[in-house]
Amino acid sequence: MESVFKSLEYLDYLLKLVGFRRSRGQTRAELANAMGCQAAYFSQVLKGRVHLTEDHGLKLCEFLDFNDAETEYFLTLLRLARAGTPQLTRYLQQERAKLLEKNKEVERHVAGRKQGERDEITFYYSSSWIPSVIHIATSCEGLRTASAIAERFGLPEDVVEHHLRQMEKYGLVESDKKSWRHKGFSVHFPKGSHLDTQFQTTRRLLAMNALSFRRKDQLHYSVLFSTDAKTHAALREILVKTIDDLHRIVEPSPGEDVYCFCIDSFRV
Repeated sequence: MESVFKSLEYLDYLLKLVGFRRSRGQTRAELANAMGCQAAYFSQVLKGRVHLTEDHGLKLCEFLDFNDAETEYFLTLLRLARAGTPQLTRYLQQERAKLLEKNKEVERHVAGRKQGERDEITFYYSSSWIPSVIHIATSCEGLRTASAIAERFGLPEDVVEHHLRQMEKYGLVESDKKSWRHKGFSVHFPKGSHLDTQFQTTRRLLAMNALSFRRKDQLHYSVLFSTDAKTHAALREILVKTIDDLHRIVEPSPGEDVYCFCIDSFRV
């Protein structure tokens, strides 16, 4: 199935998706069920008579295991189709163009690297909490020198310098000899990669370390509870929406400092 970024309208992608799944013996009803809508309603959507809701769209993105960029793009296409005013339509068309260009930049960045080098980068990035923290720090106005980063995170300056040079080699940061800057690329882990598990573990280690300080601006919460599968699924949807909202709020915000946000929900 081709990338969602190949479609300029969400209905176009849905029709391709249905055709692709049909060729593999899968039905529309399975997609409708995944989105929580009636098969008859989904049929009307495919005929262009009604639109999916954003809740339907988000559930579909989860079902298709979309990453954050794919989810944001598909939901933007959906909002564009549902737009009720010329002003909103123009705004969403501009957002669509930005997301397409951003994806092209990522594709160009990834395409220019051999598989072995891409593997080397992801292995390095997930080796500890330090590479990703330094990388994100370079997007902050006040954290663009090795000394500033070292002071902020309590690291030896030579260690920070080493990582910055390593990331420069990988094209993740750039230097003008006075400061370091984030190049705007994110490191993506293949779905199902064992390195993603390692990477997630490093983030939890950051959380465990933060627990030692218990600063007023921190939030730590965990709970064990008993419930049924349906309720847990509903809670998971709330968390997924929270993650989606987080990205929409964070991306346009100014980079001033580095924060970590972890969510875990699982059956014990």
